[in-house]
Amino acid sequence: MTTTKKWWVLGLALVLILAAALPAVAKPTIRFAHLWVGNQGFAGPFIAGLDKWTKANAAEADWVIEAEQGDNLRNKIKTDLAADNLPDAFFYWSLNSLKPMIDAGYILDMKQYVAASKKTKWEQFPQGAWDEYTYDGKSYWAIPATGFKDFILCNKELFAKYKVSYPKTYADLLKVSKVFADAGIIPMAVGSKGGNPSHFFFAEVYYQFGSLEYMKGVATGKTKFNDPLNIKTANLILEMVNNRVFPKDPIATGEFDIPVALYNEGKAAMILTETWTIPNFTPASVARSDFITFPKFPDAKNDPSTFTVGGVNNGWVINAKSFADPAKKQALVDLMDYIVSDEVFTMFANSGTFIFKNVPLPPTVPPLFTKVLNWTKNQKPLTNFWILMPDPVSQEVISTGMDKLWTKQVNAKQFVDEIQASIDKAIQ
Repeated sequence: MTTTKKWWVLGLALVLILAAALPAVAKPTIRFAHLWVGNQGFAGPFIAGLDKWTKANAAEADWVIEAEQGDNLRNKIKTDLAADNLPDAFFYWSLNSLKPMIDAGYILDMKQYVAASKKTKWEQFPQGAWDEYTYDGKSYWAIPATGFKDFILCNKELFAKYKVSYPKTYADLLKVSKVFADAGIIPMAVGSKGGNPSHFFFAEVYYQFGSLEYMKGVATGKTKFNDPLNIKTANLILEMVNNRVFPKDPIATGEFDIPVALYNEGKAAMILTETWTIPNFTPASVARSDFITFPKFPDAKNDPSTFTVGGVNNGWVINAKSFADPAKKQALVDLMDYIVSDEVFTMFANSGTFIFKNVPLPPTVPPLFTKVLNWTKNQKPLTNFWILMPDPVSQEVISTGMDKLWTKQVNAKQFVDEIQASIDKAIQ
């Protein structure tokens, strides 16, 4: 062996010895929080797809999935925030609900993620959807994920049985409600538990008199929530409660699944609901249903056939501190590339969920979803009031306030003043 070759062999051996002596680079741990559990609707396919993806990419990171259903996720994130232990990426709600985390510097401007990604492009999402997550048109704090539109279904068999017509006006609504309530049938399956789904119904009534532009000013103090139109709306709600339009026990029949179940069982003649409940309607229930426009109220300035409550409802968020960590950055980019992929958004659409990524709708979407799209295609979506509240505390106050209103624990003035006080405290 030549001297040169000997030195080459010795050098290689030394490199191998040194490499073996160095500690292995630890994989980063990436915590990802979402709200889908179980196997219904979007949850089953999403959980299976995420599990498959994390296993295929196990060499890149230790993926820790933290799933909490509905409002439990919001409570979890609040607890994590208080402990300075936010997940590396997570699902969350409106811009205003993110505001405390944004102001504290915890949330990443999504322009940084898009710039680092080779798969996700800005133009894949409508600019209007991005705008739901910006204060200044420069920084965008979440990737718009899903949204919704309100719609009303009527059980045509019940209307035929009791020989009443679909309500076109408020007077009609009170008339048919009396007929159904007298027969032991819930006229309109809208209860209120944590403000759901009551706050959507409240906004539907308000927007016949008021404007989205006015309500957007509430979060900054430019306008007031305790204005005459919100008082008028609250009084109308109380009037409808007294006229038995809603379930007798609004708390027990609140949230989203229970009203749909009551409607499926023929125990409710009408339901105002949101598109994320579409998978819960049975084929038989859909077959005996017709769509109707929200009844028109006296003195309405805005035609309810031209709008509905809806829009972007939630998005994907990245922890800014995690993204700044070189050991985590690429893993986060890869994870989010999957989370906002066409594959996942197609899963959303197949579950009947409104999506804001420009992907073709598959032929496998639920038939009711297609019907809702067609019914609401010319209706402008107007933002619900919960999203328009300036911070999580005022969002909580309007939610509990709706429960108090639906159960007649407050009058109209007390209702709006309590919410206004929480808004004043948030923006002082």
